[in-house]
Amino acid sequence: MSRLQGCITQLGSLRNEIGADRMRDHDLLRAFEDCSLPYAEWTHRCHVKIAYLYLRRFPFDEALAKVRSGIQKYNATNSVVEGPTTGYSETTTQAFLRLIAATIDTCQSIPPTSTADAFCDAHPQLMTSHALRFFYSPTRRADPRAKRHFVEPDLAPLPTLHGSQNVGDTLLRSAIATFQADKGWADKAIAQLDDDKLHTALDPNTNSIAVIMKHVAGNLLSRWTDFLTSDGEKPWRNRDDEFIDSFTTRQELLAYWESGWNRLFETLESLRPADLLKSVTIRGEPHSVPLAIQRSLAHCGYHVGQIVLIARILAGDQWQTISIPRGASQSYNEIVWGKGHYQRPAQVRQPTENSS
Repeated sequence: MSRLQGCITQLGSLRNEIGADRMRDHDLLRAFEDCSLPYAEWTHRCHVKIAYLYLRRFPFDEALAKVRSGIQKYNATNSVVEGPTTGYSETTTQAFLRLIAATIDTCQSIPPTSTADAFCDAHPQLMTSHALRFFYSPTRRADPRAKRHFVEPDLAPLPTLHGSQNVGDTLLRSAIATFQADKGWADKAIAQLDDDKLHTALDPNTNSIAVIMKHVAGNLLSRWTDFLTSDGEKPWRNRDDEFIDSFTTRQELLAYWESGWNRLFETLESLRPADLLKSVTIRGEPHSVPLAIQRSLAHCGYHVGQIVLIARILAGDQWQTISIPRGASQSYNEIVWGKGHYQRPAQVRQPTENSS
């Protein structure tokens, strides 16, 4: 019995370590994107970690666009000089991304690494900035055109990408991006209300934002825990309790809200294209995995719309639009066109408007 308890304790510790690593990955991406990452930490290994994290979340072309714009923004923030051998290089960035993507694709048939550090430790061949010497001659990489445009290698061809381009992978990455967008709308609306208004219902027959947040999180925890191996309606779920406003602090409410979304994203990121051919059940009813994903996406979108509308009404004249202001569609298009405004919200703050 003591040996069993020891194993359980070790498994709990391992799970806590993995959770902490995932949080560190999240913090790293955020620090990279907002340019708060110390320049001394912007090493080759850090480059690989950022590329890995984007490739695990997005198809190759979208990941490349994010890495490209992120490095250019980070370099500008840190006053990195653009010279023949310094600054951003399109060829170096794209070639390394292809090596990393090919490594991820090749290893899909074995248990995937759960964190960026684990990926780096498992693939030391990527941990040197000289890896491209197998593909490019020094003269080729020194060509001025290689900084501005991608230049094919002259020594050996780069690996051909397969897994990251297939339909199943694209469906999973698209689902993650759309769930992230939904959560983003809700978070922006919630941030505009004080604590009391989060618990204010528009009338006795409707739910407050706090109750909707509790329900969404409870639903996500139930649906996405052991997604492939157990029914989506867990025996431990108390759905009726989700509609009782029981959280007394904003911190408690937000922590529960985040726990539901974290479970969703962790599960989606663990799925592989082959999993889309499987079946799961919700209240005993068989669902294909794509249908279960779409059902959850529709459910979240329904309640996110409620949150935004209620927040808009309660904020009154203090509301700051979270979408395109009235009469500003043309100027908004000019600002975000081609910059990935859906999967990477534009940094430009829109003027305050009384409706979204």
